[in-house]
Amino acid sequence: FETSEHRKMMALSVIALLFYTVGFLALVVWAVLAYPIMSVSSGGVSFLRNFNFLFARFKGQRYYYVLVFAIRGFLVALLPVSFVNEPHAQFIILAFVLVSYGMSQCHLWPWRSKLANYLDAVCTCGLVLVVVIGALLVDFDTEANHNTAVVQVFFLVLLVFCIGTALSIFTYNSYRSIWPPKRYGVFLSHHKVGAAALARWAKMVMQQRICDKVFLDSDDVD
Repeated sequence: FETSEHRKMMALSVIALLFYTVGFLALVVWAVLAYPIMSVSSGGVSFLRNFNFLFARFKGQRYYYVLVFAIRGFLVALLPVSFVNEPHAQFIILAFVLVSYGMSQCHLWPWRSKLANYLDAVCTCGLVLVVVIGALLVDFDTEANHNTAVVQVFFLVLLVFCIGTALSIFTYNSYRSIWPPKRYGVFLSHHKVGAAALARWAKMVMQQRICDKVFLDSDDVD
């Protein structure tokens, strides 16, 4: 592992990781952040056509789930490599990632097809089962003290995460109570006779592309 050939291969692998894996993940992040604006702009059709391979699999209001899906795959592949000498840490973190992903998938139900949602949930449960069964095959007694320290650190991080989440939710709700959001994000105005059907069609298209509520008088005037 100390030869020049090994160092060259290491450098090539780092470059490949940055350009292929991290680069693609950065592209997904940019596409998700740009989606609400680009989908309703003048170049929205070209944007949606170019990134159709990312967003077409998910419901319009769950467009952001492609980022969750990509991060899940990235972590599942990266964690065993990052903790190659720490099997206990692998099992704990992998189980946490998979269970978190499974809970979000079952709650959001993001895939366009009902069958795809059920299949994704079953596959996630299968991966969790593989992690649990694999943990039973590892001998943890050889480094009992070290394993105990890792578990303690994990639960400490989990406690800090739970407290931070609770504080974040409290802060967000307080902010929304003081500065409530706008009720509607888009207001559609149209000619009663000549553009009623066009306005209805525009609202249906917008509801598939954006998360804001669309105002249409025939639906929202009390």
